[in-house]
Amino acid sequence: MGTILIDDEIRSLIPEMSIAERDNLEESIRDAGEIFDPLIVWKETHILLDGHNRKEISDETGIGFAVKEINLPNREAALWWVLRHQLSRRNLTDYQRGQFALKMKPYLEREAAARMKTGKTVDPRANLPQGADPVPNLDKGRANKVIADEAVLSRKTVDKIESIEKSAA
Repeated sequence: MGTILIDDEIRSLIPEMSIAERDNLEESIRDAGEIFDPLIVWKETHILLDGHNRKEISDETGIGFAVKEINLPNREAALWWVLRHQLSRRNLTDYQRGQFALKMKPYLEREAAARMKTGKTVDPRANLPQGADPVPNLDKGRANKVIADEAVLSRKTVDKIESIEKSAA
């Protein structure tokens, strides 16, 4: 497979573990002598999408890991995959899911701007093959509605979280 690359933008999308969470993960890996969950790598670029903490622990301990490669058509699709994958974590509160889902907004707005200029777009969430025909007018409507749907929250809740995040000290 080759060298696994770390992309700063992708890494920044992943919530940091607390010190206790990381210590527990490391202890679990050391006790088992292996890393059970494979690291997820974007096949076309060798960029790590999921498993940053496990990779760091592997680098520190020498305990090996498995790799699962996934095909994605472009960077936007890779970013979207990371955001959706992180939203699927079971241990997020509603507020954390909303807070995290709001990280999707710049990508949705960029997609909307491109759609307004051309009248069509390729949906980065669809994992379409390279060279697929653009799909016209996907996700018409407000970004916060799409975000709310992804986070399984109401749009009103997402609006409130966004307001708190913008105005809270």
